[in-house]
Amino acid sequence: FEIKGKAKKNQPLKGSIISSDLSLKVVSLKSERGETMNGKMHRALLYDEFPEIKFQLTNAISVNQDSMAKGVLTIAGKENSVEIELTLTASENAIAVQGSKGIKLKDFEIDPPSAMFGQIETGNDIVIAFDLNYLKE
Repeated sequence: FEIKGKAKKNQPLKGSIISSDLSLKVVSLKSERGETMNGKMHRALLYDEFPEIKFQLTNAISVNQDSMAKGVLTIAGKENSVEIELTLTASENAIAVQGSKGIKLKDFEIDPPSAMFGQIETGNDIVIAFDLNYLKE
């Protein structure tokens, strides 16, 4: 995460987020349907071969205003360009970034997991939501 800008004492940071690479371990994802579905979900996301979901920012984002983040989202080894609406809030020593993005598993060539011979299925549509807080070093 890299920001180009300035912070004056007792004033919010001003500038732009110029790069950001985020990753999330697939095994940290949990299903509301319990451990059996967790395992099926992790296998569907090919966690052995691709243990992380990744996002790489491809455009600069202004701090202290709502923005659109453009980047590459990689799930199960498949890359797709995405746009994510963000809410950014800055202080002198921190930046908070919130957002969410609806995606379709099929867009990443993932078959939605199922159990009990197809009696229990997950949907193709999922939402990735995040609330990130960065502190100044």
